[in-house]
Amino acid sequence: MLRIYPEHVSYPITQEALAELMAPYELAGFPGCIGCVDGMHVSFAGYRSGRRFMFADHHQNFSLGFNFTCDDYGRIIHVSDWMPGSMNDKTKIQSDHFQCVVMRTEPLYTRQRSAVRVGGDAYSAIQGVYCLSDDGYHRWPTTVSAFKRPTPGTWAAKWTRWHESLRKEIECCFGRMKKKFRILAVPMMRRNEIDCANIVKVCACLHNMAFQGTVAADRNVDWRQVDEIDLEHVYGPDFDAEAFTIGPESQRTVQGYPLMSQTRADLTQHFKFQFAALKRTHGLEHEVLGDIERM
Repeated sequence: MLRIYPEHVSYPITQEALAELMAPYELAGFPGCIGCVDGMHVSFAGYRSGRRFMFADHHQNFSLGFNFTCDDYGRIIHVSDWMPGSMNDKTKIQSDHFQCVVMRTEPLYTRQRSAVRVGGDAYSAIQGVYCLSDDGYHRWPTTVSAFKRPTPGTWAAKWTRWHESLRKEIECCFGRMKKKFRILAVPMMRRNEIDCANIVKVCACLHNMAFQGTVAADRNVDWRQVDEIDLEHVYGPDFDAEAFTIGPESQRTVQGYPLMSQTRADLTQHFKFQFAALKRTHGLEHEVLGDIERM
């Protein structure tokens, strides 16, 4: 199974494959995004007594940590090597070859340019690609997290809700894996950490193999509940673009991180001006978009 792992769990190496990853995020208002990144802990009971402290995570459980990257459909595109459970996300990502090396140095990724609308007829460009992450990661331009405490009622708060809705795909991916593969939900008794890492990678491979047929079928389905004319009739004209702005609290949370801060601010403005298009594409039957409309 490990021999065929690279065939089923791999990141894009061609422009066509990369564009395929970016397409659903472009429709969702996140141009330049290729997936979601997060860490998963797997309970580990095979540690040696002298190294016990290395594997105690923030819940005081003993575990191995892995950094996962998945696409919009929940397909895993990269799994990092194993790391002790005591490492947090900021430390783990520095050992993630895909996040630290490929996305930041490979020309295929660094030369991507995505247009974002930041005003009436004004556009900006995002250089390179990025993944959606939680607030536990570094403020790198390749890991874009939501605002931590946005002012209620601002577009920053609305964008944060939409960001969290899209980022939860990786959490769902972890849940599906641990439900399908019992070995990931119980303490691993193997004494060799590499053996445990191989088990996790085999599970990721099986997950993608099982998911491939379902995803291929879903890509051709139009999930909109109503057409564009009905949406316009029911929900009226676009939001007043001048009614909301990014609040000062949101700006304070990103000071000192100009690259990631600028990307996040541009994406928020893009979301603000493209909200009507998102309504037409996804429909306000979508739970989160409906909630945002009522905010």
